[in-house]
Amino acid sequence: MRAVNVNADIKFANRAKLMKYLLDNGSASRQELTQALELSSPTVIQIIKELTERGLITEVCEYNSTGGRKAKTLGVTKGLYFSVGVEVTKHSLQMVLVDMNHDVLATERIRYPYQDVTAYYVGIGNHVQQFLAKNGISEEKGNAESVLGVGLSIPGTINSSDGVIWRSITLSITSNMNTSRFTQFIPYETHCAQNAENAAFAEAKNKHSESMVCLFLNDTVSGAAYLDGRIY
Repeated sequence: MRAVNVNADIKFANRAKLMKYLLDNGSASRQELTQALELSSPTVIQIIKELTERGLITEVCEYNSTGGRKAKTLGVTKGLYFSVGVEVTKHSLQMVLVDMNHDVLATERIRYPYQDVTAYYVGIGNHVQQFLAKNGISEEKGNAESVLGVGLSIPGTINSSDGVIWRSITLSITSNMNTSRFTQFIPYETHCAQNAENAAFAEAKNKHSESMVCLFLNDTVSGAAYLDGRIY
């Protein structure tokens, strides 16, 4: 039984590696995937077959060829799964909808002054659902499960290990507050992080950079460093 589980884990890891490579690089041929992932050609062919049958990847174009068959490139299927980013500021909410290819599909900024009351946190969940509905994603349409999750940016110092906001000058939070207060009414899996950390991660991914320092200028000044794939 253990051998079966190990094989399943290896297959899952290989599928995840291939998907991540396509997400990070946009597209790739079968040969490029074989070389980059250091997997055998039969393994890559099988993974491509499985992911194609599930609708997760598709052919996106063909390379020019000097002779023989053209090499086809593969990419992650557009419009299949989505994520929402929400930035909390002192006076507003900024929301963005992206697909798995990191393409920005929609943005919206609404005036929504921060208040440490239940109604405010209920409103965050409502605004997220309204934003998605405006872009054709809702329970009524039967496609709410296409939302993979929500990323919430909060202007403050957050302990990533326990999700506690130590302090936020912008929001006048002076004592420990759990980020669950912000996420409790959002009906999707939600991850919270400091706004500067999210900005650094997004910039590094967009520019395919291994290392960078990001200064985030809003109501206050904050910063983060992206070094060798990790945020500091």
